[in-house]
Amino acid sequence: MSRYAYPIITLLIFSLLLTGFTSNDQLASFINHSFLTGLLFLIIGAITHVIKSGVFSMFIKSFKKINRLPGSHPDEEPDPVLKEERDHFYHLVQVTFLSTGLILSFISVASLLFM
Repeated sequence: MSRYAYPIITLLIFSLLLTGFTSNDQLASFINHSFLTGLLFLIIGAITHVIKSGVFSMFIKSFKKINRLPGSHPDEEPDPVLKEERDHFYHLVQVTFLSTGLILSFISVASLLFM
């Protein structure tokens, strides 16, 4: 089984249980809640992708240059092991939330057939 399967299944079961409890035994309410939950997960996955791609790295570097005191030493290079662990975590969050968001959106659209 894939290393992403357990987080995806866990998040999917949790979100389906949450939308099931909040839907008040109505199919239309379940469809709305599952679609909104899937949309939220897709947004979180997209934000993670934007952060991981390094869009804001130039802003961070420029603010570090502005805030640096005169005569201070330049920042050291980041530890490659920490950078690799952080990239792995971002990738795990990105894949998990995007996959769960797509599955929940598909479930909500497929549930429209039973309405």
